[in-house]
Amino acid sequence: MSVKIILKKIILIFSILFFLGTSLIGCDKVRQLFIERFDKLKEEQLSSESSKDIILNETAESNASSQIDKDSPPGETVNSTSAVSSEPAPDSEATAETSKREDINEILDLELQRKYFTLGVESFEEKNYVIAEFYLNKIKYSYNILADHVLYYLAKSQLVQEKYELTEENYLKLKINYPESIFAEKANLEYADLFFIRQDYLTSEINYENFIKNFPQSELLPYSLYQLAVCMEKNSKFISAFENYKRIWLEYPENEFASNAYSSIERLAGDKIIDTFIPTNDNLYSRGEKFYNLYRYESAIAEFTKILDSDSTSNLPAELHAKTLFKTGMCYLNLRDYSKSRDFLLSCYGKFPLSSYADDSLYFLGRAETSLGREDSAIDYYDKVVKNFPASNYSDDALYRTGRIYFLRDEIDKAKAYYQQIINQYPDGDKAQDAYWEVGWIEYRIGDYSAAKNTFSDMVSRFKGSQISTAAHFWKAKSYKKLGETQEAVNIYKEIIAGKSYSYYTFASIKELEEMQVSPDFTSVNREAMPYNPEISEVLPEVYKDIENNYTDSGSGNEDLKFSHIDKVKELLLLEFYLSADREIEAASKEFEEDNMGILQISTLYLWAKDYVNSQKIIAKYYSKLNSGLNSPYRDYFYYLLYPYGYKEYVDRYSSEFDIDPLFVLAVIREESRFNPEAGSYAGALGLMQIIPGTGKSIANDLEIKNYTNDILYDPETSIKMGTYYLKRQMDNFSQNYYFACGAYNGGPGAMKKWISKWGDMEIDEFIEYVPYDETRNYIKKVMASYFFYKILFEKS
Repeated sequence: MSVKIILKKIILIFSILFFLGTSLIGCDKVRQLFIERFDKLKEEQLSSESSKDIILNETAESNASSQIDKDSPPGETVNSTSAVSSEPAPDSEATAETSKREDINEILDLELQRKYFTLGVESFEEKNYVIAEFYLNKIKYSYNILADHVLYYLAKSQLVQEKYELTEENYLKLKINYPESIFAEKANLEYADLFFIRQDYLTSEINYENFIKNFPQSELLPYSLYQLAVCMEKNSKFISAFENYKRIWLEYPENEFASNAYSSIERLAGDKIIDTFIPTNDNLYSRGEKFYNLYRYESAIAEFTKILDSDSTSNLPAELHAKTLFKTGMCYLNLRDYSKSRDFLLSCYGKFPLSSYADDSLYFLGRAETSLGREDSAIDYYDKVVKNFPASNYSDDALYRTGRIYFLRDEIDKAKAYYQQIINQYPDGDKAQDAYWEVGWIEYRIGDYSAAKNTFSDMVSRFKGSQISTAAHFWKAKSYKKLGETQEAVNIYKEIIAGKSYSYYTFASIKELEEMQVSPDFTSVNREAMPYNPEISEVLPEVYKDIENNYTDSGSGNEDLKFSHIDKVKELLLLEFYLSADREIEAASKEFEEDNMGILQISTLYLWAKDYVNSQKIIAKYYSKLNSGLNSPYRDYFYYLLYPYGYKEYVDRYSSEFDIDPLFVLAVIREESRFNPEAGSYAGALGLMQIIPGTGKSIANDLEIKNYTNDILYDPETSIKMGTYYLKRQMDNFSQNYYFACGAYNGGPGAMKKWISKWGDMEIDEFIEYVPYDETRNYIKKVMASYFFYKILFEKS
C-alpha cells in the first residue's frame, strides 16, 4: 500500500469525524474524544506502547515522546518515518492474510517469532502500520505465549488502515478468547469505538453500555459515558443522553470530558430538546468536594464560590452554608493563604457556632494564626476547642499544639502541663503517644534524668511494638547514661540493635556503643542475597527457580497451550518490553500473594521490570508477615527489595559528577518518593526527588537547563540530576554534615541555619528533637536511617 493511499485513508477518517462533530461539539472536540483518551491518563502507562490513540492517528509528528516500549538510550527518540529493519518493506499484497498453515510452517522457530513480534510493535510505535500488520500477521497463529498482545496490536494497526472487518474479527478474538488479558479493557472499549467510527450508533451504544457494566472501575469510564451519551443523541434518546452528560459533569468534574459534557447539556437546552439545566447548590458542593479531595484547591474554591455568591445565600441550609465556608477556608489553608483561610474559618464559626464544623473551624483557625505568627491568638482558639468541645476529635490536638507553642517559647512548665492534660483526659486519643514523648523529652531537657527514665520506661511498656516505643527505649538508655548507669544503657542499646527494626534508633544505638568503645554485636546482611549477584538463583532457589526465563513451547503452533500471566512476564522481560511486563505482573499478583516466596517472586519481577514502586509496595504490604516468617538468606533478600538501588545509571552518574555519596542520594529518593517518578505532594513538590517548581527553576538556571517547565521534574534523569546537585549544595552549605544537609533539603537552608544558631552545639540526637517542624524532624530520621541501611547493603568494603 503506497504512502499516498495511507494518507488518503487517514484523511478519510478525519473527514468522518469532522462530519460527526459538526452536529455535536465541533471538530476539535470530537478529535479529543479519541486522541486524548490514552495520552492523558498517566496511570495508563501501556499507552506509551500504543503511542497515540490509533483511531484518529492525530499527527505524524508526535513530539518524539512516544518511545518504543523497549529501553532506549537516554534522550534517544523514535523517528516515525524511518524503516524498522534492513529487510525490504512489504508491499500491500504482502500484508494480506496468508494461510494459517503457511504462517506456521514459516515461523515455528521461537527466536524468529520474537523477532517478528518486536519488529511488529516497533513498527506500530513508529506509526508504520502496514509493516506492523505484516509482521504481526506472520505470528498470529503461532506465537501463542503473547497471542493477546499480537491480536491487540494487529487490530489497532488494521483499524487505522480502515480494515474494519479484520479489525472487528481480531478484537472479537481477543475479547472472547482472552478475557483475562491485560488488553481486555481497552479492547472492549475500542471495539465500541470501531462501530462509532462506522456510524453504527445502535451497536456502539450497546457496546459502550457493556463496557460500563463490565469495567465499572475503569479510569476510561468518563470517556465511555461521553461516547454513550453521543450515541444516545444520535439514536434520539435525548433524556438518557442528558443523564449521562450530567453524570460525567457531577461525578468526574476533574475529567477532560466534564466541560464537553456541560457544553452538550447547554446545546441540548438551547435547541429546546431538554429543559435548561440549573445545578443545585448540592451539585456544586459535590463537585467542589471532589476537587478538594484531589488537591485541586483553586477549582474547589471556584465551585464553593458559586454557592456563596448566589442570590439565595440567605436561604441556604445552615449545614450546607457552614461546610461550604469551612471547606473554602481549608482550601486557602492548604494553598498557604492563611489570611483568607482565617477569614472563611472565622465566618464559619461566627455564623454557625453550634454546627458540626464549629470545632473544626476553631482548631484550624489556631493553625492559620500560628502560621501568621499570631501565637497568642492561636492559643485562644485552641483553648476554645477544649473548653467548648471537650469531646471533639481535635481537643487533644489543640492541647498538643498549645504545648508545642509554649515549648518553643521555652515556657517549659506550661508546655508540660498541657501535655500532661492530654495524658490525663485523653489517654486513648491519637495524641497520647506524642504527649508522653514530650513529657519525657522535657524532663530530659531540664536535667531530671530520673523522671525522664521513668516516663520513657512507662512508654516502652504502654506502647509496645510501636515506633515510638523504640524511640522511648533509646532515650531511656540516654537517661541511664546521664545518670552514670552505663551498663544499663549498654544493655538497652544492644536490645534495640537486636530488634533489627533498622530504624533511625538502631543506627543511633550503634553509634552510641561505638563512642563508648563497646562492640555493637551487629549482624550484617548477607550480600550474596543482593539481586545483582550473578549467582543469585543458586543462593535463592525458592524465589528464582520458577521465575527465571526458560524455553517455552510457544513456537509449536499448538493453540491448545495455555500461558499464565507469569509466563508472559518472563517472555516480555526477555524482550525488554518492561511496561507490558509490568502490567502482566500486576495481573498475576493475586496468584502469588498467598505465600512468602510468591510475594518475593512478584517483587522480584517488578524489580526486573524496573518498577521500583510496586516492587517495594508489595513488600511493604506484607512487611510483618515477611519480617517474621523469613530466614537468611531470604530475609536478607527481603531487605534488598525494600531498599532498591533504583535508577542506578543516573544515580551513579550524577553523584559522581557532583561528588556526593550515591547511597545518600538513594536514601533521599527513597524517602521523598519511594522511587515514583510521578510523585507529587500537597506542597507542590514533584518527581523522584520532590523538587518544588520554584526551586527547580533556580536549579535549572544553575545547570543551564534550557526551556525549563515543571513537567521536566517528572523525568527520572532530570529529577536525579537536579536533586543531586541541590543536595550537594546543602552538603557544602553545612560543612558536609549529612543530618543538616537533608534537613535543609526538606525544611529549607534558611530554617536550618536558624536552628543551628540556636541548638547547633547540642548532640545530634538532641538537636533533631529540637527541630520545630514535625515533618523535617521525622524526615531527618528517616533519611539517615535509610542512608545507614543502604551503606550496610551496598557500601564497598
